[in-house]
This record gives sequence, structure tokens and C-alpha cells, in this order.
Amino acid sequence: MTTGRILLATLTAAAVLLTGCPEEQAGMPEWEDERIDHGDEFEPEPESSPPVLCVSGNFIYVAWHDDRSTGTNNVYLQVSQDGGDSWNGTDMRINSNPHGDWTAENPALACSAEKVYLLWEDDRDGDLKNKAIYYNMSS
Repeated sequence: MTTGRILLATLTAAAVLLTGCPEEQAGMPEWEDERIDHGDEFEPEPESSPPVLCVSGNFIYVAWHDDRSTGTNNVYLQVSQDGGDSWNGTDMRINSNPHGDWTAENPALACSAEKVYLLWEDDRDGDLKNKAIYYNMSS
């Protein structure tokens, strides 16, 4: 919960939605959706994961993987610094492997103060059955 709202991150087709409900209406089904990712909404049936959400004060972090434009999954992060009132203008690709060369997926997210920590599975070592776990942290 941040700035008096209850938040839920969901995935519908190619869009990551952040759904918010004012705290005083939490018992009522009056939720408002806001698309926060910048993927191609017209790409048919993209591969994607359910988003993960972490809130610390007014900072909201949402991570997911999708295969926009490349056919292989990459991990993306979207950030709000004002409790969800506004979001970064672009999605940040978190995995550092060359775009489209390997699959990065299934992110896990934690946050503390103004730092965010991400883990994900990655097959850049070439072993598709035994993926390695990679880590990245905000600076």
C-alpha cells in the first residue's frame, strides 16, 4: 500500500496493468486500470510472465518478462517515484545479455528505500534445461 491505495499488478495480453483502489473503497469493486508498460500492444499473443510488484514508500517497482520484437524473453522493469501517479517513459531492460540472443525470464523482485533488487532465470550459458540465476541491483 502506498499513498492510501491498494495496488495489484496484472498481465493482460501484451499489457502490464497496475490496478489501484483508494484505501477507503478497498471493500468495493471500484478499481481503475493503468497501463504501465511500453511494449507493442498490437503484437499478437506475445509470451509474457505475470508481473511482480514491490512497494517502498512512494516508490513502486514492477518487473516482468516479455518477448517484444525479438521472439526471446527479456526482463523489464517499470518504476514510479510518486506512488503510481506517473511512470518512467520507457521500460528498462534489466538483463545484460545481447538483445534477442538468450532467454531471460521469471523475475523476482525486492526493494528497500530507493533500491531495487532483481533475480531471474537465464539460459545464456546454452543449457536450456538448467538455467542459471542472475542478479541485478539499482545503483
